[in-house]
Amino acid sequence: MPVKAKITLSSIKGLKPADKRLNDTEITGFHARISSVGAISYFLYYRHKGKQVNYHLGYDGRITPAQARDLAKNKIAEVTQGTNVHEVKKQDRIKTKESKLSTLQNFLEEKYFPWLLSRNPKTADKTKKAFQSAFSKFMDFQLSAITAWEVEKWRNKRLADGIKPATTNRQLNLIKGCLSRAVEWEVIDSHDLQKVKAQTVDNAKVRYLSKDEDVVVNKIWPQF
Repeated sequence: MPVKAKITLSSIKGLKPADKRLNDTEITGFHARISSVGAISYFLYYRHKGKQVNYHLGYDGRITPAQARDLAKNKIAEVTQGTNVHEVKKQDRIKTKESKLSTLQNFLEEKYFPWLLSRNPKTADKTKKAFQSAFSKFMDFQLSAITAWEVEKWRNKRLADGIKPATTNRQLNLIKGCLSRAVEWEVIDSHDLQKVKAQTVDNAKVRYLSKDEDVVVNKIWPQF
């Protein structure tokens, strides 16, 4: 049978695995559970639109009984106002997870590189090295913050540092492909890197005439 007592430091210390649960005598729904190995967690039981909900307040050792009590009071106030605090917490966890995933670094490590690896290990390795070399600036950016303007600034800096236009074009295609995949996988809604156009590359090579060729040309078109 669950034990009934005010949840305090002393009552928590006296809680045994056989007790299973300690129900607080002052705050309805506030209780502590103890596992078979002695781990204690604090909960708040409440009803929302007729449904029973058990809200996890925290683990003993991370919060004190007094902190758990104060948190229970705060959550009861929110529940009284019609808020389903358990659902709010759940959605916050989802948003936090999505926020972490949507940085370039985490998206690459968690989704993009594993996907490339499953398709072509050699290409995946080369692409990973290319991203690490070219896009270190963007690794902590949210994917949605990697805009056409930011990429234009990045490219201008690369060109100013002596990186050839053909190289920046290849790197531009890498980041475009990555963000397009993020859109396809619904990590972000869209990106605007299509606004960043490739640099014109002059592939013509200057070749100087040999001495013999120069003589022939001068015979055909003598200099005036």
